[in-house]
Amino acid sequence: AGGREVPPSIPKALRARPYSIRGLVGPEGERWVPVHGMLPLGQARACLAALEARYAALAPALAEAGVTISHIISSLGAYVTIEPMFYWRDRLDALHLNNLSDSNRARFGDFPANPAARDLVRGAREVLSGIMDQHGAVHAQIGRFYRLGSRMEPGAAQLLHSVKAMLDPRGRMNPGALEGVQGCG
Repeated sequence: AGGREVPPSIPKALRARPYSIRGLVGPEGERWVPVHGMLPLGQARACLAALEARYAALAPALAEAGVTISHIISSLGAYVTIEPMFYWRDRLDALHLNNLSDSNRARFGDFPANPAARDLVRGAREVLSGIMDQHGAVHAQIGRFYRLGSRMEPGAAQLLHSVKAMLDPRGRMNPGALEGVQGCG
């Protein structure tokens, strides 16, 4: 009521070239997968210590699979963002390859599949996210990986579901991103 459809300029632009190569692979063409948490200043030190303890426990398996971890830590006001990042050699998907220059596609396009590393990273990422959550982290990219539903009060989840249903009655906008929120999966 009262709205008008606008041209889909931003989605078209994003589909044309959705990511920069720096956001898709590491400097030597490795797969790159981050996990982040924004923590209250008072929880950051304990969280980082817990993350580093987990890194140490994971070190032998990560080394065997050829996975390395680095992290970025930044602060703004009363919050600290900690973002561990995993890198490993693995076959790149079409999304990666389509966003590489011709020279980098030639350099990085023939890596063999490394499902063991992929599975290890998938599990480690869940564990690290859980550690951050235990220390009160919030996440900027809620939805599929960062579970929203388990963090919400039932009334808030119902409100979100109602707004989503009103704005997207056919469920076509970012399907599956609010899984775990009652009525939004």
